[in-house]
Amino acid sequence: MIIVHFTPTYHPVIGGIESVVKSLATQMASLNHRVYVICLSRHTLVSDSAREITADGVSVLYFTHYDIFSPSRISRLSKVLRSADILHLHDPKLGLLVAIALTLLPKTKKYLTTHGGFYHHNRFPLIKKLYASTWARYALGKLNTVFAISEADFLAFSRLSPVPNVRLSLNVVRMNPFGVDPAVHPPGVRNWLYWGRTSSNKNLVSLLNFLMFLNNNDVHIVLHVCSSYPLQDLIAFAKQHGLTNVFFYHKPDNSHIASLINQSSVFVLPSSYEGFGLTLVEAASSGLLPIFNDISPLNTVFPSDVGLALDFSDFRSSLVAFLEYEMIVSSDQSTFVTDAIAASQVYSPKRRVEEILSVYLS
Repeated sequence: MIIVHFTPTYHPVIGGIESVVKSLATQMASLNHRVYVICLSRHTLVSDSAREITADGVSVLYFTHYDIFSPSRISRLSKVLRSADILHLHDPKLGLLVAIALTLLPKTKKYLTTHGGFYHHNRFPLIKKLYASTWARYALGKLNTVFAISEADFLAFSRLSPVPNVRLSLNVVRMNPFGVDPAVHPPGVRNWLYWGRTSSNKNLVSLLNFLMFLNNNDVHIVLHVCSSYPLQDLIAFAKQHGLTNVFFYHKPDNSHIASLINQSSVFVLPSSYEGFGLTLVEAASSGLLPIFNDISPLNTVFPSDVGLALDFSDFRSSLVAFLEYEMIVSSDQSTFVTDAIAASQVYSPKRRVEEILSVYLS
């Protein structure tokens, strides 16, 4: 099959959608499908010569809104689209507009993956209104299947979409991405690790405030924070408040992160909103116990007995819940680690790609 994935950006840009699309595209290419990725952004490009590349068997084409004025670029895009058996959209914010445009390709199967949609926070109010409109329902009606990556997405798009097959299809996540031994971790649950972005939704200042509260109650946590994004403000905050038990690493390489994973027992994700929480699953597949903010969809990523959901807006109740969790885990930590690893496996790329390809062929 000729499969075309639409995405805002692609590897090496770091992010949840980028990781998911790369996993899908490379897995499908390895199964001898002809795979294109069309990016509607050029964040990683430095010259026009890099606007079409091949990586891991996948043809990656970069476009911007300026390309609507370039006959050669429009011709190239049109040629790829008209050759496609499958068109798979990976950005709900663009999904409607692209779906309308793709009505010009009535014989091509079309799919949308929600990637957390935009129903877990108060952003994108205009897009939400558009999705509820008549023309949006018409656009969604041109899709063969909407893959909802979480229960929250499934409920939201089932209400919006006339597509008879809105399908709950769990996200694609890299398993043990840093290649660690999942059994090598210190005892206890007081060595914490975070890796990912430092954007406001990650709620890292609240996490640091929580650690200050724990320190004041004689509960001392060691936290390592890794990010390729700016850390200066967080470092200054920690220094100002005397948080000597928090360590920051800017752009650590994979071997350094692997070392920190083996020095840690918990991965913490305090986000105020998330589309899915991909790093939480990556961490669990590496043998880290997940501790996360008690919000949707994070509290639906794993069964309720895997990890610990805390209310990061209520430090006192979170302290009580953490101490109870610590006591329970101490009785049989290896079983908790094994359960976290097992729970993460339902998101493995191989399993998810097999499922998606079977839908393509149905």
